[in-house]
Amino acid sequence: MEKEVIYAKLSNLPRDLTIIDFQGDGEVETYLRRTYERFITLSVEVTAFTQFDLQGTGQGKSYYVTVSQIVGWEIMEQLLDTFDLIVSEAEGQSKSVRKDLLYQSLFGDEKLGPIVRNIIKLWFIGNWYQLPRDWSEKFGPVARDVTFTVSPAAYVEGLLWTTIGAHPAGAKAQGYGSWANKPQIPSIHAEKR
Repeated sequence: MEKEVIYAKLSNLPRDLTIIDFQGDGEVETYLRRTYERFITLSVEVTAFTQFDLQGTGQGKSYYVTVSQIVGWEIMEQLLDTFDLIVSEAEGQSKSVRKDLLYQSLFGDEKLGPIVRNIIKLWFIGNWYQLPRDWSEKFGPVARDVTFTVSPAAYVEGLLWTTIGAHPAGAKAQGYGSWANKPQIPSIHAEKR
């Protein structure tokens, strides 16, 4: 099935859909599974968390669908293709070369950079932030591009809490008397080059 046909079918999905069942054996489900896996690989790279950690939040599919429905399936695929190209070009090279390629070709791209930064914010905070006005003027406004929290679970599962060694306020209680203990800040090991 051609991508245009898949994009047309995907655009007919309900706008309030946040989780899609990728279990079917049709071409659309296969496409969704494949691009979702690529989205997770990209997310691992840009968040510096493992696939296990990201999957453990339970938010991966919700974030993937949110971004895809806001920016469009074609732009999402362009983003993933660009990332795959960077990984391919950086294969066998130092981490600094890979990092430079990410900054130049992804974060530095006027179309893809703001989207990647929003993906990072999704994982850490659970919010989608409206794309910059410059982006909308150049690439066209998109209907759902407003600032919002993806779901109540997105806030609770934000990577921010793990990063700072804390618990989300009002959720994931640490237990009776935990307030009496000093916070334990995890050590950060310098990246070896």
